[in-house]
Amino acid sequence: MRSKCMLVALLACLVTVPLMADSGIYICGYFNRSPEIAVPAMKQSGYTFGILFNINVEENGDLTYEGQTVCHDGVFVLPETSPRFVDDVNSLITGNTSLLRLEYCIGGWGNGSYGKITQLVREQGTDENSILYRNFKALKEAIPAVIAINNDLEQDYEPEPHAQFHIMLYDLGFKTTIAPYMNKDSYWLPFVRAVLEARPGAVDRNYLQCYGGGASNQPGDWDIEGVPVYGSYDIESGGFPKEEIMDRLARWKEEVGIVGGFYWNYNDNRDAKSEAAAINEVFGGGEVDYRARRVAGFYPMKDYHAPQIDFGMGVYNRQQIEEQGMRPADVKAIKLVPGVKVTLYTGEDHTGDAFAITSDMPDVVAVVGDAEINSWAVSADSIGELDGTEFCIRDKQSGLYLKPYDNMPTNGLSIRLKENDGTDYMLWRFEAQENGLYRIINKGSGKTLQVANEELYEGEKFIQKIYSGKENQLFLIGRNEETEAYHFMALNSLKYVGLESGKRQVGTMAVQQADMMEWELVKQAVSGQPVVSSDGWVSLHSQVVEEEVRLEMAESVRDAGLEVRLSDLSGRILMRDASGVTCWNVSDLQPGVYVLSVACATKTASFRLVKR
Repeated sequence: MRSKCMLVALLACLVTVPLMADSGIYICGYFNRSPEIAVPAMKQSGYTFGILFNINVEENGDLTYEGQTVCHDGVFVLPETSPRFVDDVNSLITGNTSLLRLEYCIGGWGNGSYGKITQLVREQGTDENSILYRNFKALKEAIPAVIAINNDLEQDYEPEPHAQFHIMLYDLGFKTTIAPYMNKDSYWLPFVRAVLEARPGAVDRNYLQCYGGGASNQPGDWDIEGVPVYGSYDIESGGFPKEEIMDRLARWKEEVGIVGGFYWNYNDNRDAKSEAAAINEVFGGGEVDYRARRVAGFYPMKDYHAPQIDFGMGVYNRQQIEEQGMRPADVKAIKLVPGVKVTLYTGEDHTGDAFAITSDMPDVVAVVGDAEINSWAVSADSIGELDGTEFCIRDKQSGLYLKPYDNMPTNGLSIRLKENDGTDYMLWRFEAQENGLYRIINKGSGKTLQVANEELYEGEKFIQKIYSGKENQLFLIGRNEETEAYHFMALNSLKYVGLESGKRQVGTMAVQQADMMEWELVKQAVSGQPVVSSDGWVSLHSQVVEEEVRLEMAESVRDAGLEVRLSDLSGRILMRDASGVTCWNVSDLQPGVYVLSVACATKTASFRLVKR
């Protein structure tokens, strides 16, 4: 008994549950039937969370959705019938969107999934050999962005096997939310209590049904182990009386402290933005903003036995990490998109000892030992020697090159395979950007390679366009050391630069694809000419250096004070000098790409620096 109590106390310390005002909706089958309407509508709606209704559990343990098999025998098989489903789900929380969190629902009126779950738990248990474990593991690995399973039980009330099931879900990386409307004392209290005793923090939201069979429910009567309560309204059956909804939610917020609201349901082409606004006007939030693609998952338990907190590319100090719901010292496991690197720091602002993680790490302690982590950086595991260099990008099999189709500087021109015509349009310059990512620029047009429409879907074409800094214009670049070939992955979609339908002939369009395609880079000379700041006050003697970095200053600023900082692409400062000298020895610096920042009393400038 003592060891069990100690484990529960440890888990309670590791798991944090941030509270925020929220608006949400059950997203029903219309999402699957008409994704071209439903996906953008939900992204622009103002809702902050969505619950995908629903995942069914069949008698044999298969998971199904809208009549289609999702997982069978531990394998995610849905792409065979709905190839865009994964991208549709990921798109909801990527790019310009208001949505921050996604869940799956199990249950609903007349749904027998929990009766089947009861039977499967009693027959097989919930260990790693059980069909429930294997299928939900496959579901989580296929779409890790979905963070919770909503328990919408409305029949087959048996708390003990259902608690075992949701404890298993937590160990696979899913939080639990509940959607009760009756049987508080006989089911919901013992169910939630059992899950929380085993996995503190696992149940983090109570979506109370205040409609249908729960129309008489009052949030003040539904305190279940302190889980935050959300008020609700049925806009499918009850219409949309905005003032009535706002008055009800505002009263519950004032009287009993509900933290948000949700609706049943979104299942046709309605004005989602107006409907969400009724909740957001009471609780705040719901702004549409650009959401970076999440590329690194941080777990508070080793072997990924807890839901993750996801991060995009960037540098995060302790405060920023805690605002996401995790203390940096609590990270115990990390999962990464291929080509991504995490650097863990013992200092609060990317200082102190540093530990590099370049692939999935189930036990961070095995790397950092007793060191306490206080900040981190998520960046590309970059190839520094490409920076500032011009290349031809050649398909190894056909010998054809990626080029703008008509050799023109036109914005939006598609990129296709063509013969080498010796013009500047066959050359692409690789420029290292923040966080170790690359921008790829056509020399002839001066335009940047990008995914055409910021879409995640396979087959979306590549075009050239004026650079705007968006993630569909930034690339993770990897290299196969055996074949000496490269691959390029667009950051927004996490898909590779490939070829339309696998063709290899003149005119074949470049499109994004899930499978890695390798390209040869025909190298051009790297310029060693001086690089001058935009307003001419300071210049770098050479962007490519081996032993010495040297600056030239305009006469007007030579006595204005000078501070120079040298940083790596993850933002870690490697050198700071305010002595006024303009020449530094960097022979001990590792080869790669760095940022040299220069400031005087009135001006600033920065240069990319390539160390050979």
